[in-house]
Amino acid sequence: MKPAQHPTALRIRELLQNSGVEANVVEFEQTTRTSADAAAAIGCTVAEIAKSVVFRGKDSGQATGYVIGGVAPIGHAQQVKLLLDQDLRQFAKVWAAGGTPFTVFPITPDELRRITGTDWEDVKQ
Repeated sequence: MKPAQHPTALRIRELLQNSGVEANVVEFEQTTRTSADAAAAIGCTVAEIAKSVVFRGKDSGQATGYVIGGVAPIGHAQQVKLLLDQDLRQFAKVWAAGGTPFTVFPITPDELRRITGTDWEDVKQ
């Protein structure tokens, strides 16, 4: 793990800092594209990964501006509807994608809610 250098990851770091979140966006040699990949690289459980699932809207297309496996919870190319899984609240820290399939950042659930402006939802089936 090393500090991220990719321009997209640096933009995420700047957005986090501008939101008052002191999180370091980090980069791995191996991919963090899937929840399992990210958990293995970080050394945490899959449950501690703030997963991004993107659905294409009939009219909107839901373009995020990120590549698959790197969809961050902030800084989307256009407005998207976000849902936060209330199960993340059980952890002191969770990990979210940092804009590329190799970058992530740690954040508290409260900070995640604050910077996304989204309420907690029960997203289980």
